[in-house]
Amino acid sequence: MHVFQFPKRSHTAAAMFCLIVGLLYLAVFVQGTNRQNSLRVQAGRRETLTVNSGRPVAEAAWELEKKYGWVITYEDPIYVNSGEIVDVTTQVRRDLDHYKPGEAPRVFVPKGGELSISFNVNSDTGRPVEPPASVMLQILNANSAGGYPGQFRLKIDGLILHIIPTAYKDRSGALVPQQSVLDTVITIPSQERSGRQSLQLLCDVVSRMTQMKMDFGTFDPNLFSQSRNHVGVKREKARVFLVKLLESVNTYTRHSWRLLYDPTMRNYFLNIHPVPG
Repeated sequence: MHVFQFPKRSHTAAAMFCLIVGLLYLAVFVQGTNRQNSLRVQAGRRETLTVNSGRPVAEAAWELEKKYGWVITYEDPIYVNSGEIVDVTTQVRRDLDHYKPGEAPRVFVPKGGELSISFNVNSDTGRPVEPPASVMLQILNANSAGGYPGQFRLKIDGLILHIIPTAYKDRSGALVPQQSVLDTVITIPSQERSGRQSLQLLCDVVSRMTQMKMDFGTFDPNLFSQSRNHVGVKREKARVFLVKLLESVNTYTRHSWRLLYDPTMRNYFLNIHPVPG
């Protein structure tokens, strides 16, 4: 049986990690300044959802979660094609004066664009007439029609919807099949751990087995450090472990995630957030 140990980062390494993650979030923030997301009701009780983002599918899922309390998890495709990313180095780096012109490490973010769908809503409740999966499938179809990055499949897991990448464009523009890193079959023994330890263990195991680095993004450190669990899986997908972990962290609040691929660092960051309602 493998024994997994949690790595101890030095202060210097931790500082560098924080700097890199900070640049990532600044890049996402700058890219999002031109967003014009909206959910508005039109005549005839139709609701239109419009998003403008580097990750239109993720942004649309986020808006639906906030509006209706649906749990919709999201995983990015890989971004390597030059036509699907944009260079935001000059917008986000604050240390350009430390480098000769053009020599600063580049920062890239997904290009994306605008995506819009409409659906019927109940005149009494104001909620969609269609089931959540039907609304989400409209979004995936609109993403494909718009030529935006990635192809996705939708997995229904009880009351949870999972948006899972199935293909990405390589550097030449060819569509290449992609297996979700959370489809990786893993075994993690059931023993007492904090939520943060379980989260770190998941990232470590997936990174080792896929050779694709996965690390923390945003999450509530206090909540995950204070919670205790005995979550484990035996030859099940990593996604199953993550669902069980989030259910164990707080029985009163539902959580979802966005697993985002950073085209600059070429690895994944796991971001966890509560879902209202």
